Amino acid sequence: MTTKHIFILVVAAALLPFRLCEQTSLSVGNVPGYPGATVAVPVALRQAANVTAAQFDVAYNPARVTAGEFAPGLALANHVVRTREVAPGVRRVLVYSLANTPMPTNGFNATLPISLPPTERVGSGPLTPANVVIARPDATAVAPVVLKSGEVFITPARRNADGTANFFTASEPGTNYVAQASTNLVEWMSIGTNVATDVWLDWLDVEAVNYPYRFYRALSEP
Repeated sequence: MTTKHIFILVVAAALLPFRLCEQTSLSVGNVPGYPGATVAVPVALRQAANVTAAQFDVAYNPARVTAGEFAPGLALANHVVRTREVAPGVRRVLVYSLANTPMPTNGFNATLPISLPPTERVGSGPLTPANVVIARPDATAVAPVVLKSGEVFITPARRNADGTANFFTASEPGTNYVAQASTNLVEWMSIGTNVATDVWLDWLDVEAVNYPYRFYRALSEP
């Protein structure tokens, strides 16, 4: 019975992208992030044949993240792109052609920089496209347009450009903790100690550069 349920879910998931690709869609992607980092969130317009202009908003929670300047891909090299924050937590994007030229690839790929504060431990919350207008050269609007929200989700560890690694663990203020690292989840070595001052405790592994990957945990001391 369990196997049948899994099979049905897999088939439904396989059919969903096929159905969506038959309609014009504007989607915001899902990407991992780390507290204090800025990540490039993909934004894509698909199945937009003979489209010359687009306007849309991306709404987000300004208490949890900050959105930067919309970065267009190569498909918009001959289009004008304007972007600004029209309200707290709302970034508006306008794309148009001075020559009324359609986009060459039935849409575009772009990115929206999303910055996470150092204190964010959950994620951005929904990054939601809204107020979407997709226009043809004769100024008629494309409809319907399927909209898909995205999110930046927090990962508890990241490898830095210099090979070191940052990670954080849940903690109880005033408690002593020992951070440990492992490459096989069997053998663990202590890599540092710290006293928690908050419900999250940040760590830095300077030896991570010597390993292709590492697992981490923190143990409280009596």
